[in-house]
Amino acid sequence: MAAMDRNRTIPAAVSASGAAERFDDAVAAAPGRAGGPRCAVSDGPGPDGPEPGATCSGACVSGESVSGESDSGACACDPAAPAATTDFAVLEYRDGRFAPATAPAIREVPLTVFLNGREVVTLLCTARHPRFLALGFLKSDGLLRDLAEVRKVDVDEGGTGEERRIVARVAAAGDPWQGRTLGRTVTSGCGKGTDFGRNLATIARRRLDADVRVRPGQILALCAELHERSTLYRRTGGCHNASLCTPERMLVFREDIGRHNAIDMIVGQCFEEGVPTGDKLIVSSGRAASEILLKVVRIGVSVLVSSGAATSMAVDLARRTGLTLVGRVRGDSFCVYNDPGRIVRDAGPGAPDATDTSDATGVCVKS
Repeated sequence: MAAMDRNRTIPAAVSASGAAERFDDAVAAAPGRAGGPRCAVSDGPGPDGPEPGATCSGACVSGESVSGESDSGACACDPAAPAATTDFAVLEYRDGRFAPATAPAIREVPLTVFLNGREVVTLLCTARHPRFLALGFLKSDGLLRDLAEVRKVDVDEGGTGEERRIVARVAAAGDPWQGRTLGRTVTSGCGKGTDFGRNLATIARRRLDADVRVRPGQILALCAELHERSTLYRRTGGCHNASLCTPERMLVFREDIGRHNAIDMIVGQCFEEGVPTGDKLIVSSGRAASEILLKVVRIGVSVLVSSGAATSMAVDLARRTGLTLVGRVRGDSFCVYNDPGRIVRDAGPGAPDATDTSDATGVCVKS
């Protein structure tokens, strides 16, 4: 197999056990991260997060030790990461009066993805982690199946301000377009899949059987941490967040204009770095729609927790694939749309036995 050409040094894909050890060791070795990874930026002053220049230290999923600075209150674990916001002079109406003010707006940059020279899609994003986003979209959409297919990934950025554009060119072995049509589906999140019907039919035949156990308190704690880390959302009100987790801790946090992009960044990173996902959870903001479940099931994640409600197609897909689907997380409560036995329910008056969770469909839980 030809070696994959990368723009930066990334560990090659390793065995599942090796990836898991590297994954956990990277988190455990990060300075100031006792009890699991936590970005110091989340502890910044005020409701909008830290002031520009606040220190952010931690570890990437790839095991790279990083230390950067926040820009306009956004976490910059990658010191070379572009600013995620732009400040604008606005007129604010408050307490019955208009007054000049400054408002941050989340940046919106086009990322055009090519596969073997053929344009696939243009995604609007914050310009953070474009490599992972491009690979994640192609993996989620079924155009890439195995990392061995990927020969080269080039990411080019050009222009400034409103003229800024990013182009990701992915070269793959064989013909990834074979047997595919280019029917477009505009999803509930305004995302575009190249063949939604085909993806749905393919994914619906899968069955997730990972033996992972998570307690209600752990679900609530991970959702609280997702909110705590969401400094860009608190500053702009214009982004979604997603994270890859074990039941005990958060491993990767991503934020972008849309939850589709945030999850695709996680998909792309796990895909490229060979991270085992069967024993992981994805925790996300926003509703759980069918296209989100397609991405999650595609990489074998067995538990999806979303702060919003689930759609009917998402619930049906979860029950067909055996995905544990949790939504409507509010403070100390959430709803279980489907669970084949991964959520541990403590026995109590009128409650099912702790070992019997196979019938947990359409259950609302209050901690």
